[in-house]
Amino acid sequence: MFNILKVAGITCIIAGLHTSAIADDLNKVLNSSQKKVSAAASSQKKINTLSEQTQSLFDEYKAAESLVSDLKNYNKKLKIQVSNQQQRLKDIDASIAQVSVMQRQMLPLIERMILQLEQFIALDLPFHKDERDERIAFLKTSLIRSDLSSAEKFRQLLEAWEIENEYGRKVESYAASIQLDGIERDVQILRVGRLAMLYQTLDGELTGAWDKTQSQWQNLDSGQFAKATRQAIKMANKQANIDVMTIPVQQAEAFQ
Repeated sequence: MFNILKVAGITCIIAGLHTSAIADDLNKVLNSSQKKVSAAASSQKKINTLSEQTQSLFDEYKAAESLVSDLKNYNKKLKIQVSNQQQRLKDIDASIAQVSVMQRQMLPLIERMILQLEQFIALDLPFHKDERDERIAFLKTSLIRSDLSSAEKFRQLLEAWEIENEYGRKVESYAASIQLDGIERDVQILRVGRLAMLYQTLDGELTGAWDKTQSQWQNLDSGQFAKATRQAIKMANKQANIDVMTIPVQQAEAFQ
């Protein structure tokens, strides 16, 4: 009985040793597997990190590629704008050159037009003589002023021509003093545009008209023109209703 128990104990010890060895092997296997799993997890983590970095770099690349495409289109449009602006600058340079030429030609032109206006007034009916002469003197003074631009000088000239043009469309009457037979007489002047210019003394005794060919006043038949001239003066002064005016019209040699 004693020997059998001893053998059984030995068997148990052997079995326990065998089980311990298996457990050790199993632990080794498990530890190895755990290490592999940990290594795999670490590798996967690195892969995931690299994937995210790759995706981020790819997104940045696509954004940069889109930006480059936009910049290329912008540069293309910018080149067109620059080309247009360069052409515009050339046109401006050409215009400046033309303006410079025109400015050099403008003053002589203005001077000629002032002289023509002066000659025109001298040959015209002698109404508002002082006022018109002063206007010519003003234009001549403006012409030599350095503080006025050519454009302003030309504007003043056109304004003077416009005033003269208006004279030809107006009928007016005004008081004046004129020389009649060497005597200064107060008269009422009637001007019908540039068609005729008449006078009548304040007492109505004398009536006459300006003779363009002789450049002097000529007496008219008072019986024929006195009443008509008096009525025309009233119409010009808005003292009578507008009606037909009877006035002498000068022919080449005389009044008819």
